[in-house]
Amino acid sequence: MEVTQTNQERIDPSNLLDASSRLRQRGEMFWRLVENARDIVYRAELRPRRAFSYVSSACTRVLGYPPEAFYSDPQLLERLVIPDDRMILQQALAIESSNACLLTIPLTIRFCHRDGHTVWVEAIHTGVYDDEGAIVAIEGIARDVTKQRLAERELRESEERYRTLVEAMDDMVNVKDTNGRYVMVNSAFARRLGRPREDFVGKTPVEMEESAVHRQAMEFDRLVISTGQPVDTEYREEVGGQLIIRAGRKTPIRDENGQVVGLVSVSRDVTDRRKMLSALARSEAELRAIFDNATLGIKLTDADGRILKSNRGIQEILGYSEEELIGRSVEDITYPEDVGADLGQFQRLRSGLMDHYQMEKRYLRRDGRPIWGRTTTSVVQRGPDGRPVLVLRLVEEVKAPQSVLVQWEKMASIGQLAAGIAHEINNPIGFVASNLNTLAEYVSDLKQYLTRLEDRCRTKSTSQSEEIVRLRQELDIDYLLDDIDKLVAESIEGAQRVKRIIQDLRSFARADQGEIRPASVNSILDSALNIVWNQLKYTCDVVKEYGDLPEIPCNSSQLVQVFVNMLVNASQAIEEGRRGHIVIRSYVANGSVWVEISDNGQGIAPENLNKIFDPFFTTKPVGKGTGLGLSISYGLVERHGGKIHVKSEVGRGTTFSVEIPVNPPAIGSSTASTTRQG
Repeated sequence: MEVTQTNQERIDPSNLLDASSRLRQRGEMFWRLVENARDIVYRAELRPRRAFSYVSSACTRVLGYPPEAFYSDPQLLERLVIPDDRMILQQALAIESSNACLLTIPLTIRFCHRDGHTVWVEAIHTGVYDDEGAIVAIEGIARDVTKQRLAERELRESEERYRTLVEAMDDMVNVKDTNGRYVMVNSAFARRLGRPREDFVGKTPVEMEESAVHRQAMEFDRLVISTGQPVDTEYREEVGGQLIIRAGRKTPIRDENGQVVGLVSVSRDVTDRRKMLSALARSEAELRAIFDNATLGIKLTDADGRILKSNRGIQEILGYSEEELIGRSVEDITYPEDVGADLGQFQRLRSGLMDHYQMEKRYLRRDGRPIWGRTTTSVVQRGPDGRPVLVLRLVEEVKAPQSVLVQWEKMASIGQLAAGIAHEINNPIGFVASNLNTLAEYVSDLKQYLTRLEDRCRTKSTSQSEEIVRLRQELDIDYLLDDIDKLVAESIEGAQRVKRIIQDLRSFARADQGEIRPASVNSILDSALNIVWNQLKYTCDVVKEYGDLPEIPCNSSQLVQVFVNMLVNASQAIEEGRRGHIVIRSYVANGSVWVEISDNGQGIAPENLNKIFDPFFTTKPVGKGTGLGLSISYGLVERHGGKIHVKSEVGRGTTFSVEIPVNPPAIGSSTASTTRQG
């Protein structure tokens, strides 16, 4: 029988070519998509043996091995699996025994990357079946989920730390949803309310226990949920007949979109703290009343001596109001001549050499009158660096000690007398010096006249000439003419020396009025020597070893006073009956001008080294010292930003070293310190 093919049954060859071309294009597009995907696409053949027939190039980025490594070594994948996860892979591949396994459940397995780090891979695969329904291959997609898994692990660890922290807290913590129902409570919360933690979950406070406190808590919850703002809370309730106060804070919890999804509450029992604060407030009020009403003057200062707080007692003593005293320094209310002694002691306190000191000094009232006071200064608080943060000064008005008053009056009288004598002598000595200079000129002219007159007589008359020669010899004119020049020269030198001493005395008498200006320390030392030379020249030899010094900004009169005190002390340290030796050295070192005054006197006992700068401390016999010289010197050197160093050995002598910066801070600032070495 002949079969005739109809037009509809004919196949157009061109259509077959187009379909083949489209199929090839789609295949190429699929291959490009697979090769460029970040996930690994693979096919593993199970028959006749296990082997990869395709692995996309993403395996190089994920595992560090190229596709060819898996083609050539079918066991490579299993060797890369972390040992603890190999059982998962083996169970996934053991599919020959069960054709019903679809293998569509994601598997997460850890692999060892080629560089050694661990990679988490999530794979989804399915089976490929033959016509008889037997699995012949596996096709799947594997994705690197390392970052996700690490983030999940970190989140779990963070949540665990949070739970541990919350559980360890003594504060009461609970979390609620937007309906005010408990989601979580910590152990402290459950213990406080005497119920197991599980009883709270899913319930509101009122459902747990009907009470005014729980109704108040729900009001706070609704306020936080509705406004999205934190709320500070306080609950008061009686437990066992005692008032219990709990204070805390409720804070909204927001999701990633900023929506409020719940709230967290933290509260604690503040009953004891409130009682303590109340007791502290009462104690502070009592101390304030004592401070304000004490007849003893009390003031608190900072580390620089500026007043922070004062009581009524010190205000009455000094005549200032509280507002006027705040911010004033110790110098502002201290009699000028006593500032140095107080600053010296205060600097020792600041440097940690002592914790307190007591002294009697004169204060300066608001009306300008001096008033004596006994001051006890002590450190209330020191900072981490050891510097005082708060200093307490107690002031008691006292009468000046009679011996001190007598000595001060003597010193004041001597000072005024010296200044007056210097002023009175200054003009006459000026006349004497001027007249001596004129006399020298006159003598020179007379000598010329006599010489010429003698020459003329020799030429005129022999008898007259012989008479003149005889008279010249008889009166010893040659000796007189020679000696008169020496007498005039010595007189002029003496007058100039007297004038220098007078100038130094006048400068010394105005020690507190000097100006700050550049000066030579060597010249200052010479001025001090001029003043005390009459006392030194009979007891000791003085050796000057001056270095080449730059001029420094200073109050010359104050430094003269310092060196005068030290030179007098050196002279008085030399035993009677033997001639002493004083050496004065000056030099520059480490950015400072140094002056050393050394003597070979009796020396200072070690137990007295830390006291020599104390006001009124002296080891001299009565009438030979007030005990204020070194104390005042200490303060004056400190005003120049300097230091005083002392070395002494009993029986061998003492060396005082004064160190003054070449570029000091503002004169008068309290920045210096003193060191002592025995």
